[in-house]
Amino acid sequence: MPAIREVHSDSWCVRLDLAGQVLQVDVPEYDMDFRRYDFESSEDRLFPTVPTETHAPISAATLLLKAKRFDDGLYAAVEAAAEHGIGWFKGKAALLRLLTEQCQEPVASARLYAACKLGNLSTAIPTELEPSVREAVDTFLANERLSKPLGFYTWTSELSEIFRQDRMLQQPLNADAADACANTLKQSAEATNIYESWMRLNSRLTNPPARSGVHDAGPLRAFMPASRSHEQVLFEQLYGDRPAPDGFDLMSELISRVRSGEIDLTPSEASGWYDIQTWSLAPLLLPEQTPEGKRVVFGSRYREHLEELFRGALALARETHVKQLAVAVGGSALGRDPTIYVGPALNVEPLPSLYARRAESYRFVSSVLAEAFGPESLDKMHRLSPDGAKPESLAQELASMESLFDGAAAHARRDLGIEPEPKDDSAIARFLEWRANAASDKDVGCDARMMVPVFYDLQRRKTKVWAFLGWRAVSVDVKYLQNPIVVSVDNSVAPEPEPTDRLSVLRRKFRKAPEQPPSVAPRVRFRGERHSFAEPVIVEVYVENLLDRDEFRQHCDRFVTKTAIVANLR
Repeated sequence: MPAIREVHSDSWCVRLDLAGQVLQVDVPEYDMDFRRYDFESSEDRLFPTVPTETHAPISAATLLLKAKRFDDGLYAAVEAAAEHGIGWFKGKAALLRLLTEQCQEPVASARLYAACKLGNLSTAIPTELEPSVREAVDTFLANERLSKPLGFYTWTSELSEIFRQDRMLQQPLNADAADACANTLKQSAEATNIYESWMRLNSRLTNPPARSGVHDAGPLRAFMPASRSHEQVLFEQLYGDRPAPDGFDLMSELISRVRSGEIDLTPSEASGWYDIQTWSLAPLLLPEQTPEGKRVVFGSRYREHLEELFRGALALARETHVKQLAVAVGGSALGRDPTIYVGPALNVEPLPSLYARRAESYRFVSSVLAEAFGPESLDKMHRLSPDGAKPESLAQELASMESLFDGAAAHARRDLGIEPEPKDDSAIARFLEWRANAASDKDVGCDARMMVPVFYDLQRRKTKVWAFLGWRAVSVDVKYLQNPIVVSVDNSVAPEPEPTDRLSVLRRKFRKAPEQPPSVAPRVRFRGERHSFAEPVIVEVYVENLLDRDEFRQHCDRFVTKTAIVANLR
């Protein structure tokens, strides 16, 4: 079935066959829109929220920001449910209370009681353990690199407590303490069931463990290990046992190895949601390997824009998983004109594979949560936000997000001349409905500026972070390399019906005759278009002090420009 597009202008309808259409997308070498430039600082202007234009195509950045805000709220809701239990998941709080009652090994017991205290769980600490519990808590809290809540974990005191509780449980145990935890779990079928469900939830919601658990062999094991990531594994392979060189940039190294094929982001059977989110971004680095690569040519400067989009989107995704992900350690007017001009008329930035993969990630996480809590539980759970719980159920919102990104993918394919399947119609309708109101979507209007740690440098005694400084607006030119075929140009105005009553006959007789459309069909000319898309601004930098979202945004507002923001980070 041919991909047909209709262009209406005044009384004419141009029908185009897009089957052979090829577009080129690039960033112009010179952009005369001075609104995006700060002459005082000689730098691009930074926006705290994503810049949007009412009649422009939806940028990929806008959709990814919508996803980021949803993902944070979903993860926050899961954290609360996993702590207290819902459906057939009994909850971490119940597990910790069981274990503190049964574990007899002093070091393991102190660690478990310390986690309960940090999580504000009511447990009676034995008198003989009070000094060691207090010491464990004080030592942990003194190390902000481990204990400072980041990301959405600052929304409420409960989320902050869960952050500290679980971070404590991620810290290594000696062999005796780890064995004691493992043996205590074996003595209780209920505790074992909750523990294994929790381990699986972490593995699927973020990724499999990066370190050994209490049931594994090895000298240093954790009760609840943090999760691995491609960037953490890469850094530890390169500099786990030697200093990282000056100028080393982990994000750039990861991007280089993905492009060379050395690192394959394709998820495995064991992969969790974070791996799938990372894989969904791969089309930004390898657009020519996507199905749409045959329909659109990506210019070199636009590829740079896509790379920046990858950097920003990965950093935002990592911050959603900030508690659970392991931080690597090492290193150290037509009526008068006989011509109709037709442009590509994009509705969304032409990256359908990106959107399709993100929709797939929501199908995945929906199955993970249904498995962990029970399908009925998703109807009782609600996404969280800084303002409280959303009225729609998590089941409804997951289905809506899946449909939104399926619709964005289908519409992007249609814009490129790849005819969508009939099953895509409802998803396209969902996307167009959201697109019409995107400017008023609170998720899109949020401030996403933040920093997230990626590795700790032992030699420098500093943490390397990905810092998201805000957004800049980038002009993008879209033009035809190969024009669509003009199928027909027809007069689409229906003839006026003959009047039947006397009054209508008189009115028609004395009114001015309407201007008639030209009898000769106009010419069709193809032209390019310029749009403005949002692009994230991200840096990789060493810091001594981690800043939460509010602290970092105050820092950005104080120093304003990219150069000044980075220069004054400590």
